[in-house]
Amino acid sequence: MPVVPPGHFAGIGYPDFEWDETDLLQYYYFLPQETHDRLLLLTRNACLALAIGSATWVLARFTRFDDDRPARDFVAAMWAEIAPGWRCQWYFPDDGDYVGPVRGPMGLAMAILYDAMEELGNNPEIADRAAWMHNLARHVIGDDPIYEGWFAKSIDKLDQFHSWRVEGGQEPDLFDDAFPRGGVLSIEAITPDLPYDPELAAALLERLIQQERRMGNHFILGPAEHGIDMGEEDDDHTHGGSLPH
Repeated sequence: MPVVPPGHFAGIGYPDFEWDETDLLQYYYFLPQETHDRLLLLTRNACLALAIGSATWVLARFTRFDDDRPARDFVAAMWAEIAPGWRCQWYFPDDGDYVGPVRGPMGLAMAILYDAMEELGNNPEIADRAAWMHNLARHVIGDDPIYEGWFAKSIDKLDQFHSWRVEGGQEPDLFDDAFPRGGVLSIEAITPDLPYDPELAAALLERLIQQERRMGNHFILGPAEHGIDMGEEDDDHTHGGSLPH
């Protein structure tokens, strides 16, 4: 069962929400305290997974009007940032390509994920990025109990399996070169109606990565493509992009 129920947005109308390209911060750049407090209890990988899930909802809301393959592939490829030995390639759309009430939110969702990818090892507050993505999803989807139920159940499930309370190891050791991210998790962890076993997460995530590669998702980089197997620094794997504001 996918994150977004099949056909959920089949009859949705053209966007009628406010979308001001000169002031995008108002749609996502705030931290609802209750939600943010719960996100801070989750591992950084869990927060990234939740951000990917909300981004998937954002894209699904617009599929009827623009089934953008690069956006779809990039969001799916972000799972590679959690999978051992894989990476997601940096992707920055052409200027002006993601504007307007359909493509604009798609581009902003990707930008938030760029920012999360850039900060995974440096900024301990990946919870912020999960909250921002949730804010964006709520703005473009509107009052949708199915989305709200998905988000609430996903946090509950992640808290059960991938909270710092369960995993431990939240504080970095003195000589660590990055903040701890937590254990590997798979998409089943944010699919509330599916059973989930953390012991199977790495294998399930590997299966997802291989499926995406077979589908031609070129945003996923294997070990030989980003230097892990050669013991090199990851200099060519550029993470980042400026958040629109």
